[in-house]
Amino acid sequence: MTEKVLNFLIFYVITVTFGGMSQAATYLAEKPAFLTPCPRNGPNFNKCFASNFDALFREYKNGIPGSKDVKSIDPLPVKRVTIAQDGKGPVSLNAELTNMLIHGGAKAQTTKAEWKEKDTTLNLEFFAPQLKVESDYKVDGRILSLPLNGHGKLAFIVDKITMAINIKYKLRQDHGVQFADIVEFHLDIKEIGGFNIKLENLFNGQKDLEDAANMTFNDNWRDLYEALKPAIRQTCEAVLANRVKAVFKFIPASYFIESL
Repeated sequence: MTEKVLNFLIFYVITVTFGGMSQAATYLAEKPAFLTPCPRNGPNFNKCFASNFDALFREYKNGIPGSKDVKSIDPLPVKRVTIAQDGKGPVSLNAELTNMLIHGGAKAQTTKAEWKEKDTTLNLEFFAPQLKVESDYKVDGRILSLPLNGHGKLAFIVDKITMAINIKYKLRQDHGVQFADIVEFHLDIKEIGGFNIKLENLFNGQKDLEDAANMTFNDNWRDLYEALKPAIRQTCEAVLANRVKAVFKFIPASYFIESL
């Protein structure tokens, strides 16, 4: 082996090894221009703080550059969600949703953003004009007296949804900057303005029964939503907690709050 070939191989190995490592950084080392460190005692702190979250939704719609955990935000991919609800109410079912995509998150607006330093808590409230969910589904059970046993494609739209999020965090210093690691995360769905659902292949191709069932669901969407609300809230909490924890782990808190 010639010296020239040997040098080339060494260069290739170094490039592949360290070049690949650089693709996934441990944190966002440079503050993006659209994030503003808000003055801690400033009169417009809450407004400034809220605007940072709106900027995140908008600017990082396709994911945070360098992060292996925070990729697309809109649509937001979710591999698998299970819903198990047994009871004597209008809904009793076991459902599995896979290959889920949630559209509309980038248009969310932060309507409330409070930081309580002594309590190490954040109280946030978000409003989304519309969220559209597409997924594959399997379901077995009963909804509004209709027996269900099917699988196929599902789509539902939620209009005018307001969610409140309460976060407990602890500060961590790393790389000379402060991070806020989330230790508790609680989500509540405060209000929705409408709910429309469509399940395909619900009765193994019997289109008339499928259409009648979907019409029943949507004519009685409020009752259906109220019955499923605990499961929906729990699912939203699990999905968003995972993403928000990854964002806070990757982006220093000092990019949001001045002199933290």
